Amino acid sequence: MIRWTILKAVLLGVGTLVAAHLIYLFDLMTPGPQEFLDVALLLVPGVASFASTYVAPKRKVLVGMSLALFGPIVAMIAAQAHQLLGIAVDRIAGVVGMFAILFVYHAMSCTVGTAIGFAASRTIRDGLSKPSKEDRDIH
Repeated sequence: MIRWTILKAVLLGVGTLVAAHLIYLFDLMTPGPQEFLDVALLLVPGVASFASTYVAPKRKVLVGMSLALFGPIVAMIAAQAHQLLGIAVDRIAGVVGMFAILFVYHAMSCTVGTAIGFAASRTIRDGLSKPSKEDRDIH
């Protein structure tokens, strides 16, 4: 059983983002359709923030929303790697503009993922810690 810390929770989210971009990069280098991974890559920031928020022992919202900053950084590094490998990259409004667009998208996606992760962790924790009425009647 992993003893989760805030750092481990953030690293889980960042690792999820990096893994998704690596999978996407390798898929771009192989022939064939990539439509499924295009859509899946859009969902990864929310999924990563959900996972980080869910496992974080405290400061769950801060941990989940931190990926709104790490996500664009990972995406910018991935875009640079794509460009170095000769894969076409859209540079929307330059580096600063691309970062701003990615930041807004990641912030929205991470807000949803964090909210769901926070609610899920509270629901499960409360459900496990409160005895049911039948349990109270037995004792």
